[in-house]
Amino acid sequence: MEGSKTAEPSQTVTLCKETLEVVFWILYGIAGVVILAGNLFTFLVFVTTKRLRQSYMNTFLVNLAVADIMMAVLVAPGYAAFCNSRHCSYPMSKYCWLMAGLKDIAFAGTVLNLAAISFDRFLAVLRPLHYQIYMTKRSLCCILVGVWGLSSIIALIRNAWLHTKSEEEAQKIDKIYNSILIFTFALLPILIIFGVNVRIIQAIRRQDRRVGQERNSVRRTTNGEREARLEITKAKKGTISCVLVVFVFLFSWLPLAFVNFSFVFGRADLVGDVLVKIAWLCLFVQSSANPFIYSFYRSDFRQAGIALIFRRKSSRSTRVTTTSHNDLNA
Repeated sequence: MEGSKTAEPSQTVTLCKETLEVVFWILYGIAGVVILAGNLFTFLVFVTTKRLRQSYMNTFLVNLAVADIMMAVLVAPGYAAFCNSRHCSYPMSKYCWLMAGLKDIAFAGTVLNLAAISFDRFLAVLRPLHYQIYMTKRSLCCILVGVWGLSSIIALIRNAWLHTKSEEEAQKIDKIYNSILIFTFALLPILIIFGVNVRIIQAIRRQDRRVGQERNSVRRTTNGEREARLEITKAKKGTISCVLVVFVFLFSWLPLAFVNFSFVFGRADLVGDVLVKIAWLCLFVQSSANPFIYSFYRSDFRQAGIALIFRRKSSRSTRVTTTSHNDLNA
C-alpha cells in the first residue's frame, strides 16, 4: 500500500485508513469466494442436467451466473479492492481503467440478464398462449447476443476519455458517466423490472386462488389434472425464485446509486469511505444470494444439485476402485 495523499500545509490532510482497507479486503475476499463457489455450482447444475437445460428461463439463469462469476473473479479482487478508495493509492491503481471496463461488463450483464429473465417470466405467466411464439431459440440467441454485446459497448465507451483527457477531467466525466449508467441501466430498468414482477406476483396469486377454489369443489380430480397442477406448482416456484432474485438485486443497488448521485449533485459530504465500501459489499451479497434462493425455492434444482454431487463422488470412487484393481493385477 502506498502512503496517504499529501496536501498543502494550510489544507486538511486526509489519511489513508489502512485498517479500514484491510477489513474490507477480507470481506470482499470472503464474498468473492462465496460468489464463485455458489454460482459455479449453479452453472454446473444447469448445464449438466438435460432436463434443466431445456428451459429458456434456466438459460438466462446460466448467463446470470456467468455475470456473477465475473463479479467474483474480476470485480471483487480488482476494481472494488484497488479503485474504490478516494484517499489510498496502490500499485494496481494504474490499471483501474481496465478494471473499470471489466466491472462495467459484469454489472451491465447482470442488469440486462435480469431484464431478460423478467421478460421471459412475463410472457410465461401473463401471456402463456404467446410464449412459444415470442420465445424461440432464435429470439433467445438474439437476446443473449444483445445482452453481452451491449455490455461490452458500455465498457468500451469509457476509454474515449480515460486515455485522451487529463486525470482530473477524466474523473469528472467518469462520475457523470457512472451516474448515467446507474440511471439508464440500473434505476430505470429497476422501475420497469419492479413493475413487471409485481404484475407477475399478482398473476400467481390469482392462479393460487383459482386452484384453491378447484380443490374445494366437489368434483374429483383425475390423475391427469393432478399432474398438470404439479407442473404448474413447479413452474410457479421457479418463477417466484426469479422474482425474488430480482427484488434482492433492486434493494442491493440502492446504496451505490445514492453514492453516485451524491457526487454528481455536489453532496460528496454525505458519502464517507465506509458507506462507499458497504455499497459495494451489498452488490456482492446480492451476487452470492442467488444460488441459495434457487436451492430454497426450486426442488428440481435441489434434486439436480444433489445428483451432481453424488455423481462426482461415484465417479471418483469408481476411478479409485479401478486403479486399485489394476495395481493388484500388476
